Amino acid sequence: MNDRLRQLRAQVRTHQAGRAARAIRYPEALRRKIVALLDDAREGRGAVASMARTLGVPARTLGLWRRRARRRPFRRVTVTAAPAPAAPASPPVLVTPHGVRVEGLDLAELVTVLRALA
Repeated sequence: MNDRLRQLRAQVRTHQAGRAARAIRYPEALRRKIVALLDDAREGRGAVASMARTLGVPARTLGLWRRRARRRPFRRVTVTAAPAPAAPASPPVLVTPHGVRVEGLDLAELVTVLRALA
């Protein structure tokens, strides 16, 4: 076993100490190191199973980490200011919680109606 694999196995065991198998959340940095080692091995499924046994991590977990690492990163985008909103196409409408609907008035008249209803 090479030194790199031995160091990763020690880190995994340290992280697993005292935790239930389903309660382990491995740090991102450790996952990246393990995936890099898997990619260096390039032996396919046999490498994943072998490394899983050596590290004491389920092979399914290593496969998942590997697939996630291969995903495309987000693309960089540029956010620009939105154009100024256009004037409303229709006049404002007042709908009260009781279902009363008032249409066809300007804003000042709607405020007056709302105050009278309150």
